[in-house]
Amino acid sequence: MDQGRVDEAVAFYQKMIDLRPDLQGYLRIAHVRWLKGDLDGAREVTRIAITASSPRESEASAWAYTRSGIYELQAGNAEAALRSAEIALQFAEHYPPALLLRGRVLLAQGKVLEGVKSLQEAATRASLPEYQWTLADALREAGRTSEAEQVESGLLTSGANNDPRTFAVYLATRGYRSEQALALAQAELNARADVFTLDAVAWALKANGRNAEAREYAQKSRREGTRDSRLFYHVGSIAMAIGDYAAAREWLQRADEIKQTLLPSERHDLHRQFIALREQEQTPSTGRSN
Repeated sequence: MDQGRVDEAVAFYQKMIDLRPDLQGYLRIAHVRWLKGDLDGAREVTRIAITASSPRESEASAWAYTRSGIYELQAGNAEAALRSAEIALQFAEHYPPALLLRGRVLLAQGKVLEGVKSLQEAATRASLPEYQWTLADALREAGRTSEAEQVESGLLTSGANNDPRTFAVYLATRGYRSEQALALAQAELNARADVFTLDAVAWALKANGRNAEAREYAQKSRREGTRDSRLFYHVGSIAMAIGDYAAAREWLQRADEIKQTLLPSERHDLHRQFIALREQEQTPSTGRSN
C-alpha cells in the first residue's frame, strides 16, 4: 500500500480474509475500497467489520467505529459519524482518533467551541501534525488566534519528526517554509509512493511556484480514483494556478460536494477560489494558459 501497489495489496488482503475473516482484515479491505473511490463499498465492509468488534479488543474496535465515522462524515451523515465517534470512545476512553473525528464532525456542523474542546484533548494525547493542525485551525475559526499560534509553534518545532508528509502539506497550505515542505514531501516519496504522498509533492511544488510540475504530480495523485476532498481541492487549486479554469471548476466542485471533510480554513479558501473562478470565467479573454 505504501508503495502505491494497491492491486497487489488487495490480493494479499483478500487472502487474509479467506484464511481468517476478522476485524483487521475487513478494515483493510474497506480502506482499499475507499481508496479506489468506492465509498459505499467501504461503508458496507466496515459495517461487517464492526460486527466482529469486541471489548476484548477495545482499541481495534474503537478504530473500526472511528473508520466508520470517517466514511459516514464523507457520505454527509454527520450525526451517524458523531455516534460512531462516541461508540469508539466507549470502547477506548480518550482514544485520540475518535476524539479527532468527533472534533472534525462538530466543526463540520458549525459547533466550533464544542469541536475545539474535543480537539484539544485529542492533540494533548497525540502530538501529531494532523491533530495540531486541526486544533490550530479550529482555534482560529473560534477567534482564539493567540492560542492557535501557540499550537502552531509546537507544530513547527516537532512536525518534521512526527509526520513529515502531513507537516509538508501543512507548511505548503500555510505558506511557511515552502522549500522545506518540498524537501520533506520528496523525501517521503522515496519511502512511499501512494496517492497522498504524490499529492503532498504536488502541493509543495505549487507552494514553490512550480505549477507545471505540480500539475504532473496532481494528475498522478488521481490514479486510483480516490474520492477525497483535500485531493480534489489541491488538484483544483493547481489547475487554477495553471490557468486551466475548466479543470479547476471540475475539481473544486468535486471538493465542494464533500467539503464537510475539509478544515474550516480550507473551506474558506475553496469559497474564495470559486469567487476568483467566476471572475475569470466572466472575462472574455480567459482561456487555458500555456
